[in-house]
Amino acid sequence: MYSFYISYRDTDAAGVMYYANYLAFAEKARCLWLLDNNVDVAKLHFEKNIVFPVREVNIIYKKSLYLGEKIWITVEIEKVEKYSLLVKQNFINSKGELSATGKFKIVCLENGKLCPIGKYLIFFQDDKKNK
Repeated sequence: MYSFYISYRDTDAAGVMYYANYLAFAEKARCLWLLDNNVDVAKLHFEKNIVFPVREVNIIYKKSLYLGEKIWITVEIEKVEKYSLLVKQNFINSKGELSATGKFKIVCLENGKLCPIGKYLIFFQDDKKNK
């Protein structure tokens, strides 16, 4: 679980986190999750031209998040396919309530072409679910 603080740049004029910023926070949490699993996306990008873009996203918003609030984001592998991962991420507010849930389909590209995701994300291969 990864924690973040909601600042002015994340909110609208009413102090509510702007809906599209959930995507940015989800991306930050996924990058930290990958680093925690010994996958340095910057190194792969710049040294080997390997990237892990989001191909599909679906977010369900349940409760608003607010300026000054500390939030937590979970990262969980829901499904593994040859060229992609389906990652589920929950957004938890400062009261411990579920604020949103998102599903992100992540693919692996090597030199701009689809590549088997297990070639670079081997940390999940012993447990293909809930790493």
